[in-house]
Amino acid sequence: MPIVWALANPRISEGAVLAAIREVVGGLMAARVGIPLITDKDFASQPFEKDPTERGIELLRPPPKHG
Repeated sequence: MPIVWALANPRISEGAVLAAIREVVGGLMAARVGIPLITDKDFASQPFEKDPTERGIELLRPPPKHG
């Protein structure tokens, strides 16, 4: 069951979106190890992938399409 969801402006960086989510539900995320974070395929920067993993969050997203 989803705990929280966010619809973000594509002009906002992944880091800013993740920071906003943590600000709103940081306590829920901190209390659970391995909580899944489901994103779309465009959330793919290296800092974005590293931050959730370091916090015990499992990052789930579809594989990128190869043309």
